[in-house]
Amino acid sequence: MLVQLDEILTGWTPDQKLDFNQMPLRLAGSEPCLFYSLLANAAIMMPPGLISPTIPRWLQTRTAECLNQAFSDPKRAYADATILTLNMVALFEALNGKAKTAGSTHQPVLRRMVNERGGLARIASRDNEDSKNMVRFLVWTDRVIHSQTGNPLMFEGFREDESVARTNWDGIWARMEKRVEENEPQPIEEVPDC
Repeated sequence: MLVQLDEILTGWTPDQKLDFNQMPLRLAGSEPCLFYSLLANAAIMMPPGLISPTIPRWLQTRTAECLNQAFSDPKRAYADATILTLNMVALFEALNGKAKTAGSTHQPVLRRMVNERGGLARIASRDNEDSKNMVRFLVWTDRVIHSQTGNPLMFEGFREDESVARTNWDGIWARMEKRVEENEPQPIEEVPDC
């Protein structure tokens, strides 16, 4: 994923990129819906032929099941990990031919969840790097969806991080996909049964 994020994390040091990339992984350790969402998105980003196409579908189904469980739990419903999960679901749908569903369902719910937490500025003002990175992630995903689908920005009024303003959003997803192809990932050999 760091290869793809190079298109967005313009002007960042390798340590800053790594910290940004590790934030969802830290949160996923305590929230199943984010864990499955991260696996689903990683599986979807794999070049064709590396994994069975049934794996991303199963992970997406599992993400939805766990997300619905999180929504029914008041302690988890508005947690950072749940917000990031819904953000990942909206991104996946928007980039895979379901822009209307993302724009009419998941993005507005995401906006309401963020508003329940006091908005992006309030979340970013918490005194930790994970909060700032979460807000960056939400704003960048919003921009990627907007640039790829034309869906309205959910967080248009938010004063952006400088790196967001420096990013060239035109054709961003195609450039991210190209970076993965240029990285030349190799198929994983089957592990023999023990």
